Amino acid sequence: MKKFIIPIVIACIGIFLICYPANSRRMTIPMESVESTDTFTINQLCQENYDSFYVVPPYYGDNFEQSTFKISHKMENDVINRVEMYDDVCVLLLAKDNEIQAYSVIPRNAADFADMEPLKGISTKEKLMLNSKRVVVTAESE
Repeated sequence: MKKFIIPIVIACIGIFLICYPANSRRMTIPMESVESTDTFTINQLCQENYDSFYVVPPYYGDNFEQSTFKISHKMENDVINRVEMYDDVCVLLLAKDNEIQAYSVIPRNAADFADMEPLKGISTKEKLMLNSKRVVVTAESE
């Protein structure tokens, strides 16, 4: 019986490492806390510091080959599956030094990022605003 313990432990560790969502960090950005007509930055809403973000609107998952950022294969698949299956969410990719570190699924009824240019890097310090319909626009354009 003792000779089976080590292979079982190794198999369990292997299964854990295969199933562990490495390089696919999903985080929550509390867009519900932002009032309409308030200005905000993504940095203000994130607990970690990122330098840019990218918007992936619904049905835009097949366009990742146009991107200029680095993203793990697992995270890319997670994001593509999300935006291809649901039209009521946008995904924000959060990057540091042009490498995607995390992503956040944003319900469009909380904040609709779909009108922003897809897969274009936007500074996390850029002033944004929710208009009265909860559509996200740059603060300068309002």
